[in-house]
Amino acid sequence: MSDYFKFFTKIKHTDRNAVDITRRAKILRGIQNDPFVYLPYTVENQDRPEHIAEYYYNDPNKVWLIYFANDIIDVYSQWVMNDQDFNNFFIKKYQGMSGTTGNAVISWALNTQTTDNVVYYQSLKHDNIQITPFSYLNDPNIDSNEWEPLRYYEYENILNDNKRNIYLIDRDYADQFEKELKGIVND
Repeated sequence: MSDYFKFFTKIKHTDRNAVDITRRAKILRGIQNDPFVYLPYTVENQDRPEHIAEYYYNDPNKVWLIYFANDIIDVYSQWVMNDQDFNNFFIKKYQGMSGTTGNAVISWALNTQTTDNVVYYQSLKHDNIQITPFSYLNDPNIDSNEWEPLRYYEYENILNDNKRNIYLIDRDYADQFEKELKGIVND
């Protein structure tokens, strides 16, 4: 378990001592723009935050530094999913839209013969131009040879893959962050 909350003050809630989780620490002003504080890291398929903390900081309890550096509040929704978890997530999220269940949801999402699985169409000439499926299907001026569909499976996969690129707080700054955090949340 992370040591992050050990620094937080305790409050009385329903006659019990509880951690005051209403406080939120911010990155230090003096070092947040220092290019040597943050190191880029690419999360591999099976990497978990606590494993990275063990590997890099030699302490799995320093996992809070990874969350802190990447503004992660909910590891379940903000951390990259492995392939199996991603497929389970996708099936659960899109089974209602697809009208199917199980792996048939993924088959629906990858089906190139349908358009009900398209998030948007992207211009082949300009990466930053997108149109809705409605516009693509109903605008007579649209040349279908100039657009390609982005389907839900690929879209969700891109969002998931974007979570792979994180930052680690340089281990030389870890103790300083810990001291500052302790001071901030115990005010």
